[in-house]
Amino acid sequence: MQKRILGFVLAVLGFGGMALAGYIFVTGTGGRTHLLEVTAYMIAGAICFFSGINYIYESRTDFGTEHTELNVNLDEIPPIQEQWRSIQVVKPTSSNVITANAMTTSA
Repeated sequence: MQKRILGFVLAVLGFGGMALAGYIFVTGTGGRTHLLEVTAYMIAGAICFFSGINYIYESRTDFGTEHTELNVNLDEIPPIQEQWRSIQVVKPTSSNVITANAMTTSA
């Protein structure tokens, strides 16, 4: 839960930094120092925003041992899967069909 809270704080801080950079860009003079300041706020805001989104995503996809259940029993094969396996084994390949057709037409 702490990762999620930190993620929200970073995302809000990053969005605020990018909004501040946009405001300074619109109201500024357009000089070189002005552009450096806007660029610094924008980069810092983007880093905070995307790392906050990443923290939120990671906290959402983390699973503990209580969430993972292994109910796989490899000894039991359903009848439909057995039937499918037998069809795949018996099914002739295309090369066998071609040679069989060639033998019947030449005879």
